[in-house]
Amino acid sequence: MIVVFRLLWALFLSGLVAFAFHRSWRWEHGGFIPVPLFGDTSRYLSKDTVVWVTPLIFPILIIITFVLLLLLDEDINHFFLFVLDVMLTISVYFLALFLLLPVLRRSFSARACATLWLLPVFLFYQLYPLIRTSSPPLFFVYIPGVVLRVCSLLLMIGFSVIFVGKIISHLIFRREMLKDASPVTEPEVIVQWQDAQKWAEYYRPIRLLRSPAAKAPFSMGRTIGVRVTVLPERDYTAEELRFIFRHELCHIQRKDVDTKIFLAFCQALCWFNPLVWAAIRKASADLELSCDEQVLQDCSEEERKQYASLLLRSAGHARGFTTCLSAAAQSMRYRLRNVINVRRRRPGTLLLGVFMFVFTMAFGILSVSTDRRPAVELFETSHVDSRLPLIVQSVSYHAEGASTTESVWAWDEEKLLSILSQLDVERMGWLTRPEEEAQTQQFSLRLSRGSQSWWVTCWPQHMTVWSTEDHRTMYYHLPSPPDWAAIRAALDFEAEEPQTSDLLDPHLYFKLEWNDDSEILASDEPFFLLCRSLWVQDAETGEVLRVRGRDDSSAGFYGEPFPIRARLAFDLPVAQIMVSAQEPDGTVTEPVLSREGGQYTLDLLPRPATYTISILSKAQESLIYTGTYAFEVHE
Repeated sequence: MIVVFRLLWALFLSGLVAFAFHRSWRWEHGGFIPVPLFGDTSRYLSKDTVVWVTPLIFPILIIITFVLLLLLDEDINHFFLFVLDVMLTISVYFLALFLLLPVLRRSFSARACATLWLLPVFLFYQLYPLIRTSSPPLFFVYIPGVVLRVCSLLLMIGFSVIFVGKIISHLIFRREMLKDASPVTEPEVIVQWQDAQKWAEYYRPIRLLRSPAAKAPFSMGRTIGVRVTVLPERDYTAEELRFIFRHELCHIQRKDVDTKIFLAFCQALCWFNPLVWAAIRKASADLELSCDEQVLQDCSEEERKQYASLLLRSAGHARGFTTCLSAAAQSMRYRLRNVINVRRRRPGTLLLGVFMFVFTMAFGILSVSTDRRPAVELFETSHVDSRLPLIVQSVSYHAEGASTTESVWAWDEEKLLSILSQLDVERMGWLTRPEEEAQTQQFSLRLSRGSQSWWVTCWPQHMTVWSTEDHRTMYYHLPSPPDWAAIRAALDFEAEEPQTSDLLDPHLYFKLEWNDDSEILASDEPFFLLCRSLWVQDAETGEVLRVRGRDDSSAGFYGEPFPIRARLAFDLPVAQIMVSAQEPDGTVTEPVLSREGGQYTLDLLPRPATYTISILSKAQESLIYTGTYAFEVHE
């Protein structure tokens, strides 16, 4: 089913990208932009031909996710794994595109080739469905925990230095260019500018300046208030001005400044990879090639030669987030050959759809793993005394190809725990949340130690662990598959379900009291706590009649003021009772508990906490009941 969902999501994304590109291509080639019947229609007076969404959305989303993980997630490894997963995805995709680009440029439009570099924007634009439809990765890059943390810190430092450096460089360059710049006032230049706006059907405000510091024509600024097109202090013919203005308006229509910021972000994020730097240079060249292609459509051979001559005479160096008519000397030879030689190429709509489909389906095949350790160590936490035994409470098994999961009612606990101690696990990357197909071989355990419980499901390639401590599912890669033969040998598939109809179902009741002694419930309306686990033991033989756990949520009270105490009452005579309070920051304390006849009074903390109550009953008809209950007090 997961594969089907991923397939549907890949088809949806590929169709959306193909549609957005085709619409942009049609608008750039004279297509009419439909005006809505309602709402603001002024923005339709100018053609914005960006494909789907602005590329700037990618760095914004990634940075927001970075910050949220750092501030809200207690486990810093989640942040490091997310950083590495994003870096790995971008590096692999850019490398693949870098190798394929020479072939693609021969048959498909430069506009399509330039848009291919933006596919990570579309892929990460909606992270949730992408993560929820992940299949188990086929390949893992294992990084030991210490190395992961050190390398991630170095990578983030390098990213910050390079990206912030690029921003500062852009601001300095902008200041240098505009310091002595003046508005263009020559009528013949303004006429050419207005003609180019009509050609592009783009009428948003853009300041047209002339700067003595400029070496070549360029545009910069991504919003109306700061967007400028700058000319150097030299004379251009009317034909040259027509080429320059059309070229720059193509960049502005497509929001190529946003694309430059996106590429700089990816370059800083993967600063350690020289191949990504080379790929970014290719991507920048494709932006210029695609604008050349648009400007020269329907031009004669003589006009193409004039354009090539303009490129040679306008060669300059662009800094910062700008679109320069002729900046990259490395790509000049290819640009000139592409300008002079007319070659019919396909638009590339289908190509983009296919690439988006393959990219989406391939996402998650390669991932990062870390912190290798025996699986049994996952159940040793600071909140539970490790001297308490680890108990297997329930087991289920799903055979290969079976349609249902079979509950197992008897097992060799020692063997199962030994299997877990010999099974190594590695924490998986943040961007993968794999779910195996229903018919895949698997077995599930419910483990407990004291008041803590875990639900463990083991597949051939990975393991998931859900904990009552933080109510979070963790995902682990298995370097070696489980010993399925040993697992089956430890399970008694012939055992019948215990008959528990004669067993009692004891409840723990509670009332809350405030400073004015008002009660949350009247005495004739008892409120019982949710039972997290309950099992029954024969008082004479010690045999445990396993009763499946029922709920790991907690009853709770929300709001202020906080109650000062809780009065507890158990259905059965109590032999032993233990209470612990866990605060949101993980601190565990033992609140004061006093007994008054058959009731207990629990003094509550003056702040939010989760209270866990473990009760051991006195023998009732040769049976001893042990239950764990919980309730929460929230703000």
